[in-house]
Amino acid sequence: MYYFRKAESSDSIALTELAIFSEAHWGYDKEFLDQFYDLYRVSEEYIENNPVYILYSDDENIGFFGLLPSDDITILEHLFISPRFIGKGFGKM
Repeated sequence: MYYFRKAESSDSIALTELAIFSEAHWGYDKEFLDQFYDLYRVSEEYIENNPVYILYSDDENIGFFGLLPSDDITILEHLFISPRFIGKGFGKM
C-alpha cells in the first residue's frame, strides 16, 4: 500500500538526496549534479513554508512533490521519484 504524508523540516536532507538520485538516473554528469544540488536543494525553510508531500511505502520514500502557491496559481515546483520506482506510474499518481 502507498501513502502520502506531509514532509517535515527534518526530511530536508533525505528529499534533497532523493531529488539528486532521481536526476542522476537520467545520466547527467557530476558537474551538472553539483550545480543541481545548489539550485534544487529542498531546504527546511522551503518545507516549512510550502506544501511538500512524500509518497512512501513500508518506511521507504518513493518520491515527493512540492507546490509553490501564489495568489493566482499554484505551481508544481518539485516532482521527483526514486530511480528504483521510475517508470511504474508513481509520477502520475
